[in-house]
Amino acid sequence: MKKFLLVLGGLLVLVIAAAVIAPFVVPVETYKAEIEKRVLAATGRKLTIAGPVSFSLLPSLAISARDVSFANAPGAGNPNMALLDRLEVRLKLWPLLSGEVAIDSFLLDKASLNLETDRQGRGNWQFDKAPAPQARGQTPAPAQAGGRDNPLSELRLGDVRLANGRVSYRDGQSGKVYEADAVNLRLSLPDLDHPLQIDGGLTWNGKPITLGGQIAAPRALLDGKASAVTLGVGSDLLKLTFKGNAANAQPAKIDGDIDLSVTNLRALAAWLGQPLDVSGTGLGPLAIKGKLAAVMNQQGPRVSFNDAELSLDAIRAKGSVMADLAGRVPYVKASLATNVLNLNPYLPSPTGATASAPRVPGNAPSTGAADIAEQGWSTEPLDFSGLRAANADLALKVDGLLIRDIKIGEGSLAIALKDGKLAADLTELALYQGHGQGRVTLDGAAPVPAVGLTLKLAGVQAEPLLKDSIGLDRLRGQAGADMQISGAGRSQRELVAALAGKGAFKFENGAIKGVNLASLVRNVSTAFLDAQAGRAQETDFSELSGSFTMDKGVMRNNDLSLLAPLLRVGGTGTVDLPRRYVSYKVTPQIAGTLEGQGGQAQTGGVMVPVLIDGPWDALSYKPDLTALLKDPKGALKNLRGVLGNGQQAPAANGGAATPPANPVDQLRGLFGR
Repeated sequence: MKKFLLVLGGLLVLVIAAAVIAPFVVPVETYKAEIEKRVLAATGRKLTIAGPVSFSLLPSLAISARDVSFANAPGAGNPNMALLDRLEVRLKLWPLLSGEVAIDSFLLDKASLNLETDRQGRGNWQFDKAPAPQARGQTPAPAQAGGRDNPLSELRLGDVRLANGRVSYRDGQSGKVYEADAVNLRLSLPDLDHPLQIDGGLTWNGKPITLGGQIAAPRALLDGKASAVTLGVGSDLLKLTFKGNAANAQPAKIDGDIDLSVTNLRALAAWLGQPLDVSGTGLGPLAIKGKLAAVMNQQGPRVSFNDAELSLDAIRAKGSVMADLAGRVPYVKASLATNVLNLNPYLPSPTGATASAPRVPGNAPSTGAADIAEQGWSTEPLDFSGLRAANADLALKVDGLLIRDIKIGEGSLAIALKDGKLAADLTELALYQGHGQGRVTLDGAAPVPAVGLTLKLAGVQAEPLLKDSIGLDRLRGQAGADMQISGAGRSQRELVAALAGKGAFKFENGAIKGVNLASLVRNVSTAFLDAQAGRAQETDFSELSGSFTMDKGVMRNNDLSLLAPLLRVGGTGTVDLPRRYVSYKVTPQIAGTLEGQGGQAQTGGVMVPVLIDGPWDALSYKPDLTALLKDPKGALKNLRGVLGNGQQAPAANGGAATPPANPVDQLRGLFGR
């Protein structure tokens, strides 16, 4: 026994001595050349080890090489696909003796990896290698992705690190180059039947990113099957977590729960080299949460979200979204329910309004270019280019819409976007205590941006709608309308000056603010605002209706009809939208009775036209008395029903009776003459 122990001890000393001495006697240069030769045969690319190579046997088989380069594919932009300052591999000795590759440690120090595709989309990581010659009549055995014939089938990774690395990717079809530096990654894999752990980080465009993840079943993934996967990516601009499954099949697939938050979408796009050149101040915080399913086709990924919760700025939405990125233009299909959809952050900011130029009352307003200038409409170029960024079919149920100052209540929208042209169908929208239906079109494909509007309204409160849409607060009542309007222009001002269309309107149980037409025909001095008393005058009506045509932004009406107490009013004139100017003539007809609203539309009486003129935020009202001179006797006759019949008035408090009023004198006082 003692001799056996001595022999065993001697053998052990001999092995240790051999392990220590071997590195000094083994011809390293011979093995360097052999390694280079085998890599060339396996990949068709040249491996060059310019620096020294060393190895040791104990306590593990270790190989170290410096200044290593690996050639790139023919025609690639960079001559080398990889450059290494130092490569160090340590293999566990005993598993190696049994045919297993167990890496104790693997270090790539200051590695530079240049990935790229050519114009056909072929990557430089795809190697051209001639197959090994086969004996005549011999059928090559099929490759086994995860079987024992696969050299990775028994791979074990201990401490695998990429330190201080750099990775670049060049897209040969687009010419774009992406680079990451300060790459530090660490991998751990006891064997292919245990989870692969990944953690580390890198710097992209000056911002650090943390990476982490796990592949639960690496062997299954190598075999083309599915494995549970987790992934985490973090930076100061975004945080992404994924927990689900991935399949290394053809095509590759991934599905699971995803949670993405972006602090600022514009900043993220600029950081990624794809700045968003769109109008407005929106596109800030973004969050996406839901169930992800993605298929990675060669043409591009197809991604869908179900049970999705989305938020962008103040917008919140739930539903489903599908994005197909395989085509020339991305395609998005979504069905979402949102809160109030405030579109103002995504619209160009309007310039400040300026006062309208003064003009002589009664003159027809000009619509020439000089008059259109500086009328308060924005001159900022309209930018619909964002409509060409994607094609989409969207079904939205919204709690409300806010467009500029226009407030739309709950409703449904169907939006179709294709090749820069958008059509939005608005169905049963709640609108200023009424409801409406309509269609809005935007054409961002044409050289000059164009818009179109078809709208039907019923039961809408006119005053807040007109004030919010065009800044007009002179009309109150319940409105209905049916109109079709379209136009094109490079700015808001050009667009308004090009509007054309037609429509009809009807207002019920309302008032014209700023003037009392009934008072006007009694006494001009009390028809307007009484500054001392602070009383604003109004003309109440039971119905106000008419139709209009529009050309070059000027709305023309010739059939206005108003039914009011003591009055029946007709009207004709224009509303010049580019100049924000009204030039209108209304003709009130004094009724021969005090019967109020709902009376006969046609009654006898005298016509007393009223001219309404001026900027719509400072309208003036003046009577046109020339009509009375045409029929003074008829005027006196009809005014008796309103002003009295010239009878003697009874005495007051026992005093003398008041002499009878002379209708002629009353008529003179009526108009201050």
